[in-house]
Amino acid sequence: MLDKITPENRLLLITWLKEEIYMPKKESRAPIHIAAQDGNLEVVKSLIYKNADVNETDKKGGNTPLHFTATGGNLEVVKFLIKKGAKVSMVNQKCDTPLHHAAEFGCLEVVEYLVKHDAEVVNQANKNGITPVFFAAYNGHLNVVEYLVKHNANVNMASNVGITPLYIAARRGHLDVIKYLVEHGTNVNMARNDGTTSIFAAVQNGHLGVLEYLARHNANVNWADNIGVTPFYLAEYISNLGAGAILLMNGADFNQMSVDFYQGVINNIARKIIEYDEYPQKQLALAMSSHKRLGKESSIFVIEEDTMKRIIRIAEPPKITLDNVPLKHRDSVQKMIKQLGQKKKKKQTDEFTILGSADYIVTSPSASCSKPENPDFIDNKVKVLIRNEKFNSAIRGDLDALDDADVNLVDDNGFTLLHLAAQYGYLKIAERLLEKKDIEYYATDKNGDTPLHVAARNNHAGIVALLAGNRLINTNTVNKDGETPLLIAAKKGYLEVAKHLIKNNANIKRPDTKGNTPLDHARITKNSEIIQLLLENIDPKTTITSTAAITISHMTMAR
Repeated sequence: MLDKITPENRLLLITWLKEEIYMPKKESRAPIHIAAQDGNLEVVKSLIYKNADVNETDKKGGNTPLHFTATGGNLEVVKFLIKKGAKVSMVNQKCDTPLHHAAEFGCLEVVEYLVKHDAEVVNQANKNGITPVFFAAYNGHLNVVEYLVKHNANVNMASNVGITPLYIAARRGHLDVIKYLVEHGTNVNMARNDGTTSIFAAVQNGHLGVLEYLARHNANVNWADNIGVTPFYLAEYISNLGAGAILLMNGADFNQMSVDFYQGVINNIARKIIEYDEYPQKQLALAMSSHKRLGKESSIFVIEEDTMKRIIRIAEPPKITLDNVPLKHRDSVQKMIKQLGQKKKKKQTDEFTILGSADYIVTSPSASCSKPENPDFIDNKVKVLIRNEKFNSAIRGDLDALDDADVNLVDDNGFTLLHLAAQYGYLKIAERLLEKKDIEYYATDKNGDTPLHVAARNNHAGIVALLAGNRLINTNTVNKDGETPLLIAAKKGYLEVAKHLIKNNANIKRPDTKGNTPLDHARITKNSEIIQLLLENIDPKTTITSTAAITISHMTMAR
């Protein structure tokens, strides 16, 4: 029952029942564990003076009192426990030391004190091969990372699957941590077991600032993983135009364009989307040569302007002759070449543009008399690419680019433009999209996440406030795991997001498919702020439907 009582009241209960210092048979934790977690020094002292075991482990996770108080960051309790014989190097069932817990939760003072008493725990790994500096990097605790590195933490020590502190910081987007690690000797090209490096993590998760920093600090932009995928391939596959541009600007090999990306482009791209005025014939030749090299029926790729010019200068494209073009398309190709040659040069303002092949299809001579393909047909992947280009124009400030965008078109991940805005935190874009009458508020991706789920998952409180405050949007929709946006926020500890959702009628008691409520997840992650917020907004007389099967009245029984 101790686990099911609010922190304030279980301290009172422990105090009243302090004669019961040992772990009850039905409890997973002893009173000293509870008192240590809650940081109550007086209760801890009272229990130890009654001969409570300072190194007693709980039944559920094998944690000692020092593990629990290290998580909470209570230095005075830490000092007292160590003074009374608590072992700094003692591990729980996951082989975590108390230092792992303190580093994970950013408790710098506790980290410092633990290291001073046992410096060897700095590089002690748990069952998954994870060290304390890894946990600190994961959660972006720069001050903890700095201290551990200064005290000989191995910045290149990888987990059992090969993930380094740099890789996990890149995945999470902690640029300040990444800069510090790079400046202190981390290997930017160290690969995990699947062959991917930190630059892959930055591309995959859309952290363009991290990507640019790594690319400019000797990260290999042409690295291939165990199955031959490069960062540029990955950027194209997930339609991350910004990442593609950064990679190309930093030397990504033009010959490493993703082949699979082109397989979805059917027959032709019957749209003139070449925007350059310089070297028009060479551009067309380049498109044709890349098409020939890949063995596909057409080619399309995203490229940064300066990089495109550099590629054109060093490329040796074949001479354009109409003999290379099927008969049925010679007129259209000739017309395009003429138009491009006559077009006046205009100032290029876009950061990058879309370059596509001319209106031609490579077919066998026997197909030359067949009926021409519909020039208005563009494969869905190409539509998504064009849609994403308009999204990138909006990112650069041209919100009008969204006016004719297909806002409800979904990519391979099921993302609409509103999902993208929610993922990357573009509030102005989200506001503009909500002005469109045909916007689908409840479009779901492959995981069943709506844009509100995505915004909550990525801690974009401004977008959560915008979406949750829209009277047409239900804050209690669930994804495939039965998660509401509030449950996600509670699980991840995003306080401001949770506040906005609760303010807009989010159901605090709704459980996921496993029966866990937001309060359950907050308790699992030991997030006291989220717990307090949820408790403040639950009717004391209302039963919480959860695996805990408790009520607020039970939690307050000691009052």
